Amino acid sequence: MMELFKLCPKCGQEKPFTDFYKASHTKDGRGGYCKSCGALVAKKRYRSNEGARNYNLSYAKKHREHLREIAKENARNSPWIRITKTLRTSLKKHTKFKSNQKTKLVKAHFESLFPSTGVSWDNYGIVWQTKRIKPICEFDLSSAEEVVKINELSNLTIRIIPESERVPRKKSTI
Repeated sequence: MMELFKLCPKCGQEKPFTDFYKASHTKDGRGGYCKSCGALVAKKRYRSNEGARNYNLSYAKKHREHLREIAKENARNSPWIRITKTLRTSLKKHTKFKSNQKTKLVKAHFESLFPSTGVSWDNYGIVWQTKRIKPICEFDLSSAEEVVKINELSNLTIRIIPESERVPRKKSTI
């Protein structure tokens, strides 16, 4: 079967149809921008639309309990969500500055990866973030050995956040 291509008007590159979101309202059944350009457009629109952001924050504040119940129900019904949340929480816990052996190893591992571009613990989450070399979805979560490998140091690295994607930290209003 021949792969179909489409031109993204934003980046000017011809990309396969799979690089475009499905859109039933268009002739070809795909969105106008490729996925990466569409994400940038959406971020720009979100940043410039203060009213929508305020509405989303007020909605979340007003319906906090209902949203928590939905999240709990989803976690109860999906082992994938439970496992993923546990693994992410575990990694986050070990990157905090506590003094146990595992934390010291994780901290030393990430510090050994810091390039000389001003990356430090102070700008974690703004300039850089943790990243798994092999994502969680590629592991066999039914195998105990595979689950252990997810947070092994050899599978953890850092990702420098591109300047266009950086969002300064704001104090939460919720």
